[in-house]
Amino acid sequence: MPRLASRFDLAYPHTKRGLVGHDPNGTLVDDDRGAFYFHEKIGGHGQGVVTRLWDLGEGDHVLDTISTDCRGLDDAFAVVDEHLEEMACLVVRW
Repeated sequence: MPRLASRFDLAYPHTKRGLVGHDPNGTLVDDDRGAFYFHEKIGGHGQGVVTRLWDLGEGDHVLDTISTDCRGLDDAFAVVDEHLEEMACLVVRW
């Protein structure tokens, strides 16, 4: 039986590098507006990483870095809000 890919397995190389020393699976931050995860520094000391799992269609997904400067789960919600605002501005300009 084939092993299912973890979110870490789906990460871009730069995202994998950014997750070194962090919880590889992360904690779900927001599922209504997208799959965002907060990856706490192992040991709890240092900045966390916020990632987004993009759905590329046809069952393909990729994990990308949103921020590497996140102070905690509460801060991750603000990072997600800011990211979504930036994405909305890019869509309007496009």
